[in-house]
Amino acid sequence: MAPTQPLGTSGHAIAWIPGEGMWQPSGHSGAGLFAEERDMIVCLQIANAAMFTPLAALLLFSFPSLGALSAIASCLFASAAIEATQFLMAAGRTVDIDDLLFNTLGGAIGALITRFSRYAVRMQAPAVRHRA
Repeated sequence: MAPTQPLGTSGHAIAWIPGEGMWQPSGHSGAGLFAEERDMIVCLQIANAAMFTPLAALLLFSFPSLGALSAIASCLFASAAIEATQFLMAAGRTVDIDDLLFNTLGGAIGALITRFSRYAVRMQAPAVRHRA
């Protein structure tokens, strides 16, 4: 997403508490979110997870010797790099721990799907015998 303000013109906002805006938004003195707001946040978190699912799969298919945990860690580091960039740009973006968590969850889902698909292909493939 593009910055909402010119670079360096905004303060640094960090949301460290997971799910902080989901249940008690800062501007709603004690009142919960409207259903539409909560639905939007849930869709945003699903999109965050979906964004990193292909990255883990791509890493595991591109580098067969790479382990699932390494692929998930790569997704974690890539997400942390994105959040750090948002922090350093100071352009109206909030650094959010939920983004980091859901991006990493997406990487874990991608790694799980890749591992399962490799296992399923091996189970379906007929055994190949080498002639000596």
